[in-house]
Amino acid sequence: MSEWEGLEGLSFDGVELRKPVAGAGKHIMTIKNMVIETKGVDKQMVVEMENDANVCKDWLVVHCGNYSDPEAKDKAIKRKNRGLSRLMRIQQILGDETPDKAKGIDFFVGKKVGVNIYEQEYMGKQQTKIGSFFHPDDIASQKSAPAKGSGSTTVDMPDDEIPF
Repeated sequence: MSEWEGLEGLSFDGVELRKPVAGAGKHIMTIKNMVIETKGVDKQMVVEMENDANVCKDWLVVHCGNYSDPEAKDKAIKRKNRGLSRLMRIQQILGDETPDKAKGIDFFVGKKVGVNIYEQEYMGKQQTKIGSFFHPDDIASQKSAPAKGSGSTTVDMPDDEIPF
């Protein structure tokens, strides 16, 4: 390392400008990469996605390790079932309408998926989370629908949140 010479004149050579994390809302993302990581005794698939402006990640538990505590095992099984359900949904969106087994990573990488992102407070901090996945065409059809209240076939609905 060299000696500190002050902020002015610091070189940005080799520094990559990162895209910001996608905020709340619906986004069309391309699956950039999927990797399997070990977290404790479980295996999780990290789904890395991006579009021209943003990035996001989702962590899907796909395998439960050995748990001696029955309560911890039950929680792990629920995480795994949720992760596999989300993986199956992505696979369906990408064209495998009736999946019975997971595809290899090559099946997913480079393909587009819709992502519904929301923000939630956790321990006093805002966290960005992926709520659901959808087919990219679904967002395109919403954009082409008549504006709220502008046509005789549309119904004005309140924007109230559904309490469940």
